[in-house]
Amino acid sequence: MNREELEQVIKAACANLDEGQVIVFGSQSILGTYDETELPEYATLSREVDVFPRSGIDAPASPAVVEKILILNGRLGEGSPFHESFGVYVEGIHKDVVVLPKQWDNRLVAVKVEDGSEYGRTGRRGDEADRP
Repeated sequence: MNREELEQVIKAACANLDEGQVIVFGSQSILGTYDETELPEYATLSREVDVFPRSGIDAPASPAVVEKILILNGRLGEGSPFHESFGVYVEGIHKDVVVLPKQWDNRLVAVKVEDGSEYGRTGRRGDEADRP
């Protein structure tokens, strides 16, 4: 996956959720900080992007958040028309399935995506647990 593909995922996820921001977790979140040309090839092999709706931070177990995760998986997930068209897909995840350090949300990295909307879209890279 490259940065352009990550931006395509962010635009599609925000548009399908009618939200201005999503959080990207997992291996492809590194593209929020580094261009793929700065990374070893194996770091960009995944075709999947783990995405969580930003609106779910305050109430992650709410039915609305669960519905948004299902929307991501249904509309943009593996085997979807989006996947077939762009070669990448979204895995809508719940933030409680990743191990996050304290104050993780203060370390989010904004990925600005120009999409023609009045406010643009932003994906935020969520750092996973600190590693030695």
